Amino acid sequence: MKKVILGMSGGVDSSVAAILLKDQGYHVHGVTLKLWKGMPETSISDAEKVAKKVGITWEFLDGVKDFDEKVICNFIDSYKCGETPNPCVECNKNAKMKILIKLMGKLKYDFVATGHYATIEKINNEYGLYKGKDEKKDQSYFLYGMNSKWLDKLIFPLGDYTKSEIREIAMNRGMEVYSKPDSEDICFIPDGHYAQFLEQSGVKSTEGNFVDVKGNLVGKHKGVHHYTVGQRKGLGLALGQKVFVTRLDVANNIVVVGMEEELYSSSAVIRDFNWLTAPKETCVLEGRTRYGGVNSPLTIKNVNGNHIVEFKIPQRAITPGQSLVVYQGGRVLGGGIIHKVL
Repeated sequence: MKKVILGMSGGVDSSVAAILLKDQGYHVHGVTLKLWKGMPETSISDAEKVAKKVGITWEFLDGVKDFDEKVICNFIDSYKCGETPNPCVECNKNAKMKILIKLMGKLKYDFVATGHYATIEKINNEYGLYKGKDEKKDQSYFLYGMNSKWLDKLIFPLGDYTKSEIREIAMNRGMEVYSKPDSEDICFIPDGHYAQFLEQSGVKSTEGNFVDVKGNLVGKHKGVHHYTVGQRKGLGLALGQKVFVTRLDVANNIVVVGMEEELYSSSAVIRDFNWLTAPKETCVLEGRTRYGGVNSPLTIKNVNGNHIVEFKIPQRAITPGQSLVVYQGGRVLGGGIIHKVL
């Protein structure tokens, strides 16, 4: 019997993953990670209850130190640089998945599984990361940063299901968590007040200038970290027309605003690029610059160690700190952090 370690959050997705894996004949060991200090105790207790009901072993591990160093510190530093980071990408790359893979080796298990909506497929003797069946819930975007050596050790049981099907399975199997709502905000900032979190973490809120694309003063802002590229609401500007944040200039404490057409650009510099699978020169590539975005044709090249991406169709609000993820059809080839818009 193959043994699999399952990351369990106490939510409906990982709970149904436990059911599916056990039904498929795996020996399942559930692991709930405490990743940040304020993590709700109900998440831990719900996961333990599910493990008992399904009939699998379970344990609790403290991953706060790794999460704080690799995810929260990165989140704070990115905002200090005028970026808008995606902590879920960093978590899968440097915290949650890494801890589970390490535990797999320690316990001599065969696989690691999670409740992500994505799939691992083996085609022509090569493992690849692919989109999940549910386009609206697909989470392959968040997983591009993983080590390619992990791919043959990963199982994503939910990849062939839709969210509604998962809730139905949970309900039919008598799981109390079947109606538990999805988490929408950053997990360690559940109230969504990220600017307040940053200030409590030592990021200073310094008033500065709003300027237009020509450098003309149009108002005062309350601190660069309160804003992100593409933002329209909450600017406090009355200019007689809709304006959007087009750029953040941390060095000069300036927030640049402009018309919507000024949000569009075709190329960007990408740093920390990670190829899960290197593309063949002849293949057609697509990519997206944010979760929930739509894939668009692109070319990508390495120039002096930097990856330069160029979209055939201009993209709206390409945002430093977010991730560019490259696809070939439904397969994730790799991705990196948007460093600079060209």
